[in-house]
Amino acid sequence: ILNREYESFSGKVILIEDYKDSEGELGYIKIYGDGNLLYTSQTLVAGCNPEYFGLDVSNVYKLRIEHYGEYTAYLADAYLYK
Repeated sequence: ILNREYESFSGKVILIEDYKDSEGELGYIKIYGDGNLLYTSQTLVAGCNPEYFGLDVSNVYKLRIEHYGEYTAYLADAYLYK
């Protein structure tokens, strides 16, 4: 719960090292603020580069992060800023 106390949320979506040589589409991440979709990452595949994101969360009470796929993607260097 952010309680509208933060201004921004940024980081990167990366592929877990164990899946770097896998085939096909591996997963993606969606980020919601108060039930509204704020961000959808690219669908990760082997060899893809990290995807950087920056979101305005100044009016967000509750932030939710969802993962889709084989648990191969995750957030790295993700920070909330006041």
